[in-house]
Amino acid sequence: GYQLTGHDLINVRRVDREKGPGGFASTLRDRLPPVLILGREGLDALIALHGDVHRARPWARLSFSLHAVRRFRRRWIATYYARRNYGSEALAELRIVVGELYGPVLGVRCEVTSFVPARTPPVVRGILEPFLSKTVVCGDGGTCEDKPWTAKVPKATSLRMSVVGSGRSDSFRFELGLTDSAADSLKNHAHKKSVSFLLARNRKEERRWVYADNWKDWPDTIVLSADDPQAAVVTAHDTTPIVEICGTYRRTACRHTVNQNAMWIKAGTPTDPTLYILLKPNKSRTGPDVGVVSMSHDTDDSSCLVATFSHRWQPCDALNESLHQQTVELQNFQNISDCQMDCFVPRIHTRVSSPPEEDVLLLVERLSASDVASLRQHVPPSRTGPVRLDVARGQPAQQTLRAFNFVCVPAILHYAASPQCKQDLRPSATWIPLPPKDASPFGTCETVRPPRPVERWYYDGERKMWDRRGGAGESRQYFQALEEAPTAFEYWVDGENASLRVKAFPEVAAHHAAGQLIEGRGTSVETKEISVSYRISSLALQEDPVLEQFRVPRSRGREGAVVTLRTPHKLYERQRQALAKMLAIENGETRF
Repeated sequence: GYQLTGHDLINVRRVDREKGPGGFASTLRDRLPPVLILGREGLDALIALHGDVHRARPWARLSFSLHAVRRFRRRWIATYYARRNYGSEALAELRIVVGELYGPVLGVRCEVTSFVPARTPPVVRGILEPFLSKTVVCGDGGTCEDKPWTAKVPKATSLRMSVVGSGRSDSFRFELGLTDSAADSLKNHAHKKSVSFLLARNRKEERRWVYADNWKDWPDTIVLSADDPQAAVVTAHDTTPIVEICGTYRRTACRHTVNQNAMWIKAGTPTDPTLYILLKPNKSRTGPDVGVVSMSHDTDDSSCLVATFSHRWQPCDALNESLHQQTVELQNFQNISDCQMDCFVPRIHTRVSSPPEEDVLLLVERLSASDVASLRQHVPPSRTGPVRLDVARGQPAQQTLRAFNFVCVPAILHYAASPQCKQDLRPSATWIPLPPKDASPFGTCETVRPPRPVERWYYDGERKMWDRRGGAGESRQYFQALEEAPTAFEYWVDGENASLRVKAFPEVAAHHAAGQLIEGRGTSVETKEISVSYRISSLALQEDPVLEQFRVPRSRGREGAVVTLRTPHKLYERQRQALAKMLAIENGETRF
């Protein structure tokens, strides 16, 4: 069995009316600029200071476009990407964190990460961490402290430290119920010189295979100390506070919240932040989990990491006197206020509106010549006037869609979150009745939903088996009909007027939705009129869908169907009840 312990839960009374995150997401997206530019002088000075170790030169002249705004635990993160060409892969990332930064500290932090080391030789393997950051800390009384830009020192400082544990508690492996048999099995497998073990030993990762002698125990308390306490001081990403990692860390009783239930906390003071000893997981499983010291309980927040243990260190080593001395790498950030690093918001000439034209949802105007060229990159030059873009088929469509995302999506999302948006995108918006445009009831239009080829079965007397036949060319005709079927959204670019129109056809989506409900349920259902209403909503504002009216009653408690099978076979009671429910659905006796 497993030895799992849960959280100590406390019942909290919920208020009758909760404020959803959608409203704040719209406000944040409205306030965020769609495009950002880092100052050239500051980046050039940064490259001259440390050399181009982070390879920022390829994207130093590019702009960052807003990609996504997502909600995380106690924080919101807005992500910007810098791309060399329209629709190409991102070369750098700029993230703006709004909310909790580390511990109880609230504010805003900007982080810049370069992806070039993972794309060009010499290739850097593993996770790329931010190398440039700026923090604004919110204080009491609405005051804000604007801290200078800081850059990650290219080379970490190695320090010999003493990691001593005391007290004993169950390790993560022991809590999961692993026994000595599991440890002995791995050890025997390793002694057989398996290829996997030999490869791991070459990478100095044999401890992932061979358990330590005291693998069942982890320390309750870990004390970090150094011969020179002043050497164990780290300059954090915002230059203050100066982090002193030496001290006493106590294990928490919390389970199933952090990786391997490994969390030791050093209590903070007004001048020293709270620190955590955690095991940072290797999510791709290409290597072992690594112990770290962080100012945040979130191991994904790499800008808060201040020290990293050797990949061979395990918490049980703190209870082994021969392994108390460990090499710890301290990561420092350097104040680069002398580099005059600036972040600019360029003026965006692109304008988005909702014109009164029929079927036109959005109109994007004032596109530049390069923007129009990128959108028309797979359109023959001889075609003039408005041209419909293909965004559904083949690699050219993917390239066109990437160009559309780069050119138009940031401005469209900014318009959707602004007060100028005419559409009501709230989840509580009024439903708009939608009558069918032709005589075909919703779900029966063969132009929108082409019928599948009819399968004809015949008995082959020579082979004594049933075989399936289809009409000549029916499959190809069906495929062509699918390609020619109308779509719910169309994108039309006009090179002469430097504009793009997004057309919406809700009746197409209504035919697809209604067709799934009435398909295969008899002609009497298909001829019934289905009332359809629609509304336009934003993904950032959507809530959980209402599914109660679509749930089928359970079969438990239902009188089972009477089915006679060949003796001695018979259906279980549960099978008879499920069959009765299926027959009730087929006979139209079940209301959704």
